[in-house]
Amino acid sequence: MEIMRKQGGGRIVVVASLTGQRGTEYGQVHYAASKGGQIALVKTLARVGTKYKITVNAVAPGSIDSEMLDNFVTPEKKKELAKKFPLGFGTVDDVGAAVVYLASDEARYITGITIDINGGMYMR
Repeated sequence: MEIMRKQGGGRIVVVASLTGQRGTEYGQVHYAASKGGQIALVKTLARVGTKYKITVNAVAPGSIDSEMLDNFVTPEKKKELAKKFPLGFGTVDDVGAAVVYLASDEARYITGITIDINGGMYMR
């Protein structure tokens, strides 16, 4: 934040996860806890950053059709998991579009939020 403070502002976007908000079904407590911690960190840094015109936000993807997902689950499990998401799996482009928005000047008045990108699996 120091460099952004000196330059008069900036944008920070953190990639958290759906599991940081709702936990995980597969017992990876360390992953869910770290992602929940990221979301709390975003809120705290957002409060600090406002006086320096620095916005801090997060995106929280659900299951994204990616190499990571393919390495994590079998093809059969992937088909089963896809049924849990009303809109199916997201893509890396879905996540990227949200990050680009939060990093843009159009989002200059948004700070401390988490954009959920999960195809309707978790609504709050």
